[in-house]
Amino acid sequence: MTLARREFFAVAAGAAALAGGTHSAAAALSPDRPIRLVLPFPPGGVFDIVGRPWAGKVKASLGSVFVDNQPGAGGSLAAQLVAHAPADGYTIFLGASSIHLTEMILREHPLLDPMKELTPVSMVAITCFAIAVNPAVPVHSLGELVEYVKANPGKMAYGSAGTGTMNHLSGELLKSWPALPICRTCHIAAPAPRLPTPSAARSR
Repeated sequence: MTLARREFFAVAAGAAALAGGTHSAAAALSPDRPIRLVLPFPPGGVFDIVGRPWAGKVKASLGSVFVDNQPGAGGSLAAQLVAHAPADGYTIFLGASSIHLTEMILREHPLLDPMKELTPVSMVAITCFAIAVNPAVPVHSLGELVEYVKANPGKMAYGSAGTGTMNHLSGELLKSWPALPICRTCHIAAPAPRLPTPSAARSR
């Protein structure tokens, strides 16, 4: 059975609410094979924290939903995979506005045009960035961190989930604002993406 894309997502978006009540609407448009939910980063990160519970919730209305982590290129590889999949509603993408913005702004040759090749359906979560430091670093505020980095040039680094990701760009913004002598450590191969985390353990 091939579902009209918007009909499918109308059921998917409301599946959590339908789980405790009538299933008549979902039954009329019930998929007949597993649905693939593509996540753009490795297991254990923010997208897993949001995507896996969502997949579990909608199973009551949509049947089997399996998670497929496809990390790479700051999330663009997963977006490209979904954009080029058959438009039958059986491959869906948990993305972020940041992935699409960086794809369009930073790449000379973008892997896809998210405005033309992907159909936005619904916002499911809002996330934010935070700065955390190793407990051994003697700072308790952003101001103290800035002064500490200036006093210890080349000894501090911040971690990001990969080149071109929003936490990479946020880290570079922080670095350039007060001209901080700090470098970046890329944790793209780590099981879970990291927020910008200046750490004494990441020194040269």
